[in-house]
Amino acid sequence: MRELRTFRARRKSAAERRALLSVQRELRLIDSCSRTKYLKDFLEAFHPYELLFLPEEIESFAKSCDILLIGDYHALPSSQQFTARLAIQLKQEGDRPVIVGVEPIFKRDQAILDDWQAGSIPDSELRMRLRFDNQWGYAWEPFIQMLHMLRRSGIPMFGLDCYPRGDMRRIGTRDRHAAMMVAELEARYPDSQILVSFGESHLAPQHLPAAVKKRLPDAQVHTILQNLDELYWRAAGESVQPPEGVRLSDDVICVFNTTPWEKYQCYRACVEHWRSEGGNKADYAPVFYDLIDALLEFLRIERYADVDEFEPRYFVDLYPEVYGAKSVGTVRRLLERKKLNPQQVRATLYNLIENGSYYVPERNMLLCFSLRLQSAAECAASFVHHACRRLNEAELPWEESEESREEGFYRKVVEYGLVDFGSRVLCSVRPLREEQELFGAYSAEREEVEEAMGFSYRE
Repeated sequence: MRELRTFRARRKSAAERRALLSVQRELRLIDSCSRTKYLKDFLEAFHPYELLFLPEEIESFAKSCDILLIGDYHALPSSQQFTARLAIQLKQEGDRPVIVGVEPIFKRDQAILDDWQAGSIPDSELRMRLRFDNQWGYAWEPFIQMLHMLRRSGIPMFGLDCYPRGDMRRIGTRDRHAAMMVAELEARYPDSQILVSFGESHLAPQHLPAAVKKRLPDAQVHTILQNLDELYWRAAGESVQPPEGVRLSDDVICVFNTTPWEKYQCYRACVEHWRSEGGNKADYAPVFYDLIDALLEFLRIERYADVDEFEPRYFVDLYPEVYGAKSVGTVRRLLERKKLNPQQVRATLYNLIENGSYYVPERNMLLCFSLRLQSAAECAASFVHHACRRLNEAELPWEESEESREEGFYRKVVEYGLVDFGSRVLCSVRPLREEQELFGAYSAEREEVEEAMGFSYRE
């Protein structure tokens, strides 16, 4: 009987399949990831299905779990719209609060997303500070529409991903990181249902679902896939009406909200957009992240925690926001919104203008007007120093704690020496400092240091 249904499905969809052949061939030539084992795991995981189901069954399936993993086809707007509509429906008709975790936003950029959710920054600033076009690359409009729908419904959103993307050797690390974030959200919001929107290839049973179940063995985890080709073709052959979805197992279903032809045409449009863009947008962040990576490798500091450690933390989640400054006024407004005091603002602007880039440890931000290796190396070394100091603290506050003048003096001496060493590792031609210049770097207020130390440097 199953063979007969498969034959009928292939015959019924033959013309529609034929219309897709050329675009599928074109995309396979472009997308080298389609030949990796990771993607093959996904493509081979979901073939037979148990039965067709009705739209109203989707809601009951979604409600009956603690954590709902939703496969996202990034180039397809209907994929993001489905996630937003389902989250809103679950909040309105369910008996639990709902929170949503998304892949396009790094965990380290959560503060930026929080500012947007609070209405403190506009869409344009969110897009720029997330480096959305350079870092994610898919269409902005469907994503921001999803965020707006969730914000209007009062549904909190959280970034789940970590640096770097595009490296298939690290893709399993990203799964473990996302699972770690889901576990942290579950601990912070134990009474909420967690929806996770992540790329569909991550949802093969041995990928993200396995990582989440390892972290949360007692949680009920369900998976909703969207628009898988082979399942669509088979289901279409069994129904006169367009299929709504199929059940693959007790904890996995696949919904259909578009056709394969529409899906691949959307991906094709993305590819054409990437080609026309040419990848020539100025983006300082990769430069600084490369310097940080190089210094961490030299110091033998692992960027990714061992997943078996107790309370692991990924160093890459601490990476600073890199802000490409366009004008002094723009930076001043940003720093004031970040609640830096006037003295900190003046010092930051002075250093930024003088050196081209400057690391602001109080807010874990790296500002850049222009690229100069010596200054960039100092910024990278300063970040690594501050991140290492904060790595083991639970809430990772970046503000300096209260300290005496003497403690502050010695802290600055040690910090200056470590930053100087780190920057020389990255920039060997960095000139030596004179003694008088070093003393000025230790403290902006010489009199305070002398009073604390009980001597006068000028004597």
